[in-house]
Amino acid sequence: MMKYGIVDLGSVELRMSIVEVYENGTYFLQEEFVEPVKNAIDLCQDNLVKPNKIKNIISCLKAFKGICEAEEVVNFIAYCSCEYKEAKNQRSFLEELYNQSGFKFEILE
Repeated sequence: MMKYGIVDLGSVELRMSIVEVYENGTYFLQEEFVEPVKNAIDLCQDNLVKPNKIKNIISCLKAFKGICEAEEVVNFIAYCSCEYKEAKNQRSFLEELYNQSGFKFEILE
């Protein structure tokens, strides 16, 4: 059995899950946390992720990372929805998330 910490950053919510995956291919959702981020309006109007939203996301990610460490999770998958692909500050935003939380995000197509 392997445990995964999965982070799904959408334009409306941040979903963080701990999943146990077994050798036979089955899985068990051990824990799930959802935090509203409400970036959709900012991304549509300005194509920017606002600093206060970034700070909130980082705070949530750090808390989740602590839970994962306590649960001995060592495998992580982090992705964000395609809306972030158009953000003017996409690169600095993703770098800040990585530098502050250790999660390396990929943007879905």
